[in-house]
Amino acid sequence: MSDPKYYVGETGTLHHEDGYELPQDEPIMIFRGKDIGSLDAICEYVEMLMDQPQNKTIVSHLQSSTERLRTFYQYQIDNPELQSVGCSQKAHEGVSRFLIRAKDLLAELDQS
Repeated sequence: MSDPKYYVGETGTLHHEDGYELPQDEPIMIFRGKDIGSLDAICEYVEMLMDQPQNKTIVSHLQSSTERLRTFYQYQIDNPELQSVGCSQKAHEGVSRFLIRAKDLLAELDQS
Protein backbone atom coordinates (compact mmCIF):
# COMPACT_ATOMS: atom_id res chain seq x y z
CA MET A 1 0.00 0.00 0.00
CA SER A 2 2.21 2.78 -1.32
CA ASP A 3 1.71 6.47 -0.74
CA PRO A 4 -1.33 7.41 -2.84
CA LYS A 5 0.23 10.77 -3.78
CA TYR A 6 2.94 9.10 -5.88
CA TYR A 7 3.03 6.53 -8.65
CA VAL A 8 5.52 5.02 -11.07
CA GLY A 9 4.92 6.28 -14.58
CA GLU A 10 5.17 4.37 -17.85
CA THR A 11 8.86 5.24 -18.12
CA GLY A 12 9.55 3.82 -14.65
CA THR A 13 10.02 7.25 -13.07
CA LEU A 14 8.26 8.51 -9.97
CA HIS A 15 5.38 10.98 -10.46
CA HIS A 16 3.24 13.11 -8.17
CA GLU A 17 -0.53 12.66 -8.33
CA ASP A 18 -0.72 16.04 -10.10
CA GLY A 19 1.14 14.40 -12.99
CA TYR A 20 4.60 15.91 -12.75
CA GLU A 21 7.73 13.75 -12.65
CA LEU A 22 9.94 13.96 -9.58
CA PRO A 23 13.48 15.01 -10.41
CA GLN A 24 15.85 12.04 -10.74
CA ASP A 25 18.37 13.70 -8.40
CA GLU A 26 15.86 14.54 -5.64
CA PRO A 27 16.57 12.50 -2.48
CA ILE A 28 13.67 10.32 -1.36
CA MET A 29 13.27 8.35 1.86
CA ILE A 30 10.88 5.44 2.27
CA PHE A 31 9.35 4.42 5.59
CA ARG A 32 8.05 0.88 5.89
CA GLY A 33 4.94 -0.11 7.83
CA LYS A 34 6.76 -2.84 9.73
CA ASP A 35 9.17 -0.36 11.32
CA ILE A 36 7.47 0.93 14.44
CA GLY A 37 9.88 3.86 14.47
CA SER A 38 8.12 5.12 11.35
CA LEU A 39 5.18 6.13 13.54
CA ASP A 40 7.39 8.49 15.52
CA ALA A 41 8.82 10.09 12.37
CA ILE A 42 5.37 10.60 10.84
CA CYS A 43 4.04 12.04 14.12
CA GLU A 44 6.89 14.58 14.16
CA TYR A 45 6.10 15.62 10.60
CA VAL A 46 2.36 15.91 11.28
CA GLU A 47 2.98 17.98 14.41
CA MET A 48 5.34 20.28 12.47
CA LEU A 49 2.60 20.80 9.88
CA MET A 50 0.04 21.53 12.62
CA ASP A 51 2.35 24.29 13.94
CA GLN A 52 2.62 26.01 10.55
CA PRO A 53 0.35 28.84 9.39
CA GLN A 54 -2.44 26.95 7.66
CA ASN A 55 -2.71 27.54 3.94
CA LYS A 56 -3.79 25.38 1.01
CA THR A 57 -0.41 23.65 0.66
CA ILE A 58 0.05 22.97 4.39
CA VAL A 59 -3.51 21.65 4.72
CA SER A 60 -2.93 19.33 1.75
CA HIS A 61 0.30 18.00 3.27
CA LEU A 62 -1.42 17.61 6.65
CA GLN A 63 -4.26 15.62 5.10
CA SER A 64 -1.98 13.26 3.19
CA SER A 65 0.40 12.85 6.14
CA THR A 66 -2.52 12.11 8.47
CA GLU A 67 -3.71 9.44 6.02
CA ARG A 68 -0.23 7.89 6.09
CA LEU A 69 -0.12 8.03 9.91
CA ARG A 70 -3.51 6.36 10.15
CA THR A 71 -2.48 3.68 7.64
CA PHE A 72 0.85 2.97 9.36
CA TYR A 73 -0.80 2.90 12.80
CA GLN A 74 -3.52 0.50 11.67
CA TYR A 75 -0.93 -1.73 10.03
CA GLN A 76 1.00 -1.91 13.30
CA ILE A 77 -2.17 -2.66 15.29
CA ASP A 78 -3.26 -5.34 12.80
CA ASN A 79 0.21 -6.94 12.67
CA PRO A 80 1.64 -6.88 16.20
CA GLU A 81 4.00 -9.74 15.36
CA LEU A 82 5.90 -7.36 13.08
CA GLN A 83 6.84 -5.29 16.10
CA SER A 84 9.25 -8.07 17.02
CA VAL A 85 11.13 -7.92 13.71
CA GLY A 86 14.81 -7.32 14.39
CA CYS A 87 14.89 -3.96 12.66
CA SER A 88 11.95 -2.77 14.70
CA GLN A 89 11.50 -3.73 18.33
CA LYS A 90 15.10 -4.75 19.01
CA ALA A 91 16.36 -1.51 17.50
CA HIS A 92 13.88 0.78 19.28
CA GLU A 93 13.33 1.18 23.00
CA GLY A 94 9.88 1.82 24.43
CA VAL A 95 7.99 0.70 21.34
CA SER A 96 4.61 0.98 23.05
CA ARG A 97 5.09 4.74 23.36
CA PHE A 98 5.20 5.00 19.54
CA LEU A 99 1.78 3.35 19.30
CA ILE A 100 0.37 5.51 22.10
CA ARG A 101 1.73 8.71 20.55
CA ALA A 102 0.22 7.86 17.16
CA LYS A 103 -3.13 6.92 18.70
CA ASP A 104 -3.28 10.15 20.72
CA LEU A 105 -2.31 12.33 17.75
CA LEU A 106 -4.92 10.68 15.52
CA ALA A 107 -7.56 11.25 18.20
CA GLU A 108 -6.54 14.92 18.38
CA LEU A 109 -6.73 15.27 14.61
CA ASP A 110 -10.15 13.57 14.53
CA GLN A 111 -11.46 16.15 17.03
CA SER A 112 -10.24 19.14 15.04
